[in-house]
Amino acid sequence: MTYTFVQKSLVIVVCMLCLGAMAVAQFQAQGWNNLQVTRATYGNGDRVRDVTALLNSQIQNNRLMIQVNNRTMGGDPAEGRPKTLTVWYTHYGRAMQTTVLEKSALNIGGQPTGLRILRADYGEGRRFMDVTARLNSQVQGDRLNLRITNETMGGDPAEDQRKVLTVWYSSDGHVSRVNVGEKEMLEIPSDQHAYQGNLQIMRAQYGADYRYRDVTELLNSQVQGDRLNLQVTNATMGGDPAEDRPKTLTISYLYQGQNGRLVVREKEYLTLPASEANPWASNGTDLEILRAIWGGAGGSNDVTAMVASRLQGGRLQLPVTRYTMGSDPAPGQLKYLKIIYQWQGLRYESNVPENGTLILP
Repeated sequence: MTYTFVQKSLVIVVCMLCLGAMAVAQFQAQGWNNLQVTRATYGNGDRVRDVTALLNSQIQNNRLMIQVNNRTMGGDPAEGRPKTLTVWYTHYGRAMQTTVLEKSALNIGGQPTGLRILRADYGEGRRFMDVTARLNSQVQGDRLNLRITNETMGGDPAEDQRKVLTVWYSSDGHVSRVNVGEKEMLEIPSDQHAYQGNLQIMRAQYGADYRYRDVTELLNSQVQGDRLNLQVTNATMGGDPAEDRPKTLTISYLYQGQNGRLVVREKEYLTLPASEANPWASNGTDLEILRAIWGGAGGSNDVTAMVASRLQGGRLQLPVTRYTMGSDPAPGQLKYLKIIYQWQGLRYESNVPENGTLILP
């Protein structure tokens, strides 16, 4: 009787294992944990070729490793110009982006690492860019070592200003923050970067449309006992960035190692931690162009409507030339496209020089 019971139990266990393996295989077949290139372009400025299908065909064992040159990319879309490969992809459910120079190597995918970038901003003052996806794509072997420049960060949000990279990251169950100046080296993880307390404001903005104040440090100074309670008014937010307009406070915060987002209208009360965390989820469709100015010291034009019309699928890739911008407001002078955009509820700024390429987000 005992032997028969053991036999039956063994059969049940084996069946359960088989079913489990089948389920895992099914999830893998459906792409739940696989590397997938969602978009990829190779070239310079407006002379680019779509290499999405080409790169997807090169994925092996959930990894993509390829030398970037005209031969491997299927041709030369911009003869005589230095070219770059820009790749948008998903890996284990996370949307990421990376840019690789011609004659360099693309290496993405593989098993997920223990180091995860929770949030990364690059800029100065209120003029900054979100570079979270870019840094996540550079993680190798649970480490990230990178010199911080406009090139490695993918743009210059504050020209003629020394910029700082602020990174929140998780490693081995510990959450840390580090600030690295432009032209310095980022090396994480590090035991020196741990922060104190369970509640931290990663980014907070108060305003309406493209007019806003960065109130991150102001709110962090009000945190007491890992809690934050106050009424959102012009007085508590340090001023009125958009007179005669109803304003909102948008907060990206960290509580007990988990990301959260909260939006509070003017004159309402802010309470953190919130009763229900609102994860900062990216659906790829909430990119909005708030303001775009093209020109230089000799003159400028508002090109907000034109730039916004080039949005496709929640993304924007636009060569910045006098032709694509529709005019030359400052002949013979260095010109920039200065843009304020909203992405996942927060505002960002970027400046792209003439003959460069605007890539958002």
